[in-house]
Amino acid sequence: MPFARNALDASRVYFEDEGDDGAAVVLHGGLLDSVDLVRASHIAQALQGLPDKFRLIYVDHRGLGQSDKPHDAKAYAMPLRVADAVAVLDELGIESAHFTGKSWGARHGFGIGEHAPERVLSLVLGGQQPYAIDPDGPLAPSRRLWPPLRRQVWSPSSGRWRGSLVPGSRTHCGRRGSTTTPQPSGQRGAQHLLKARSPKTLGHGKSDVLST
Repeated sequence: MPFARNALDASRVYFEDEGDDGAAVVLHGGLLDSVDLVRASHIAQALQGLPDKFRLIYVDHRGLGQSDKPHDAKAYAMPLRVADAVAVLDELGIESAHFTGKSWGARHGFGIGEHAPERVLSLVLGGQQPYAIDPDGPLAPSRRLWPPLRRQVWSPSSGRWRGSLVPGSRTHCGRRGSTTTPQPSGQRGAQHLLKARSPKTLGHGKSDVLST
């Protein structure tokens, strides 16, 4: 299996290499896009039609597909993610490459451009931006729209959720008196929007996994 090993934390990164002699292009998809989905993307299909010009390299993000899936949130800091991309280039003996990415793949691309610019020939990125979101700024969710977290208990007699505020919380877990049909606890927990404070810049090396 084609794996590269991250030099910083020894995590394995899965990739697939077309192996042609053209200029290397590393393709990263969105947060949930495995290699198969990236291969089927429009930009990948367009590049596949030019095999004599480009060497296509598809990569699974860490935590996705066949790449390693660390459980510690700190393992998803941007410098570690960038080291994944560098590990793939090193494994293939490639000095520098073109990087394409969409959504989270674009966020990753901005990180590669910041932390490993010497390995970049070009960046083709879409559906993202390189800046951290100020949690108190105009792009952050309104506190009026996202009320504090409540402990929710379903009341069969009233057909409503009932709950009390969780002290210190600023996230949303349904509105008081919601008539939402009850769900298994695992699904209900998945609906909670967890507060994520982005680093001031990508260069601070903090976990950037929930940034948008």
